Amino acid sequence: MHLQNALEGLALNPALSAAMVRRLIAHDAVGTRPDLTPEVVDEMIATGRPRLLRQLTMNESLPGSSRLRLARHSDTSVRAGVAAGCVQGTSREVVELLLADLEPEPRRHLVRNSAVPDDLRARLATDPSAQVRAELAGHWPAAPEHVRRTLLTDPDATVREAACSTHQAPPPDLVPALLADPVTRAGTIRHLTLGDATAHRLSQDPDPDVRAELAVAAGAARRARRGSEPAGQGRGVRAAGHPRTAAGGHPRPGRLRAPVVRPAGRRRAGRAGGGGR
Repeated sequence: MHLQNALEGLALNPALSAAMVRRLIAHDAVGTRPDLTPEVVDEMIATGRPRLLRQLTMNESLPGSSRLRLARHSDTSVRAGVAAGCVQGTSREVVELLLADLEPEPRRHLVRNSAVPDDLRARLATDPSAQVRAELAGHWPAAPEHVRRTLLTDPDATVREAACSTHQAPPPDLVPALLADPVTRAGTIRHLTLGDATAHRLSQDPDPDVRAELAVAAGAARRARRGSEPAGQGRGVRAAGHPRTAAGGHPRPGRLRAPVVRPAGRRRAGRAGGGGR
């Protein structure tokens, strides 16, 4: 077994003495223990060791004051770890500090963290980084409508495309603009019931993704229409055991023929004369 793995396994032992915990600080192995005292946490932060500090950021039992100190750390990876490790009850001060971070990485981790309060997470819809806004669109499909509107009308094409690829139907008043936009057209079609003229126009679209979504939508519409037809309507179903019946099991008029029966005498005569080809 690798030494580091052995040390990390030892660090999880709840019976570990305080003296041994302190000894393991030098090996970056105790940051996630739930029983760390504030004094031990301060010692760990004072080391400045990024690996150990990233472990601390994932510790759900970390005191709020310590989490705030780490959110101000000079190492971007540590601040990103704080953003990823935010839990229910993390102070708003910590989240607001990370929302204002000059580097996008901590803000990207806030995007993915569902423990961030919705009103603070919504601020990322106007983040200066298009990458952060696009990730918000992809990771928060159930965002409030005002957030979705902001993302669907974002000036950056990658953000609009990501916002239109979710399972949520767009607001009806935005549909014309979204259909007119090449990057949101395919994602919009899947949520619509298209008229014949619009469907014909979109069938000529040069984008194969648009045509593929149109085909899927047309197939779904056909299945929905079939499902709404009363029994016996639509295509005829032949009755079991009869090759030529119409819907309802009745013979089709003019399609049944009487069997051809040859006279027995003619067949015997043919055989007696030895005739045959």
